[in-house]
Amino acid sequence: MTAGKGSSYHPWISSALTILIHLITSVNLSAQEVPIRKLELTVQNGQVSAAGIPRPAKGAPTVRLLQGEQVDINWIVDATTELHLHGYRLEARAVPGVPAPMPFRARATGRFPVEIHDERGQHRTILYIEVHPR
Repeated sequence: MTAGKGSSYHPWISSALTILIHLITSVNLSAQEVPIRKLELTVQNGQVSAAGIPRPAKGAPTVRLLQGEQVDINWIVDATTELHLHGYRLEARAVPGVPAPMPFRARATGRFPVEIHDERGQHRTILYIEVHPR
């Protein structure tokens, strides 16, 4: 059968294409798979160190992220401590020899301190997380 005037398959193709275009354009982009940024951060003597994170002359180092990034931080510590990512209300209890995971999606923009809360009750900022808008 050849395509021509009055052919019955043109409306079917048009409907199928319309449905296909609707399905493609209605995909929720925020639900798409986002690559995970993995960071292994070591806390020794109350100081953070990690490859690729420069240590400033004064103050705590800063990890820079883009809004929407999925981040998996694994904390490695030399003493039992609690770590708090303020602004995100995340906590991790870490003990020596066991990586303490702190996964999160960088939704809120701004500069957020990570504090250690040690066994003596002292709180101190050891790292900043900066989340920049895309």
